Amino acid sequence: MPERSPRGTYLRIADVIETEISRNSAVTSLPSEGQLMETHRVGRTTVRRALESLAAKGLITSRP
Repeated sequence: MPERSPRGTYLRIADVIETEISRNSAVTSLPSEGQLMETHRVGRTTVRRALESLAAKGLITSRP
């Protein structure tokens, strides 16, 4: 995801994850932050903001 988005990169990532969740109701876990960083070629802060956005919507919860 090298190009800049006027909407915010973290929101684009959140949208991708949300789409994956809605398409596959069997999703029980997400990739690690590190894997998401590699997949989307962004930093940890961006991934965390995307995950926080999904958590605020009640779509995901964090577990150790």
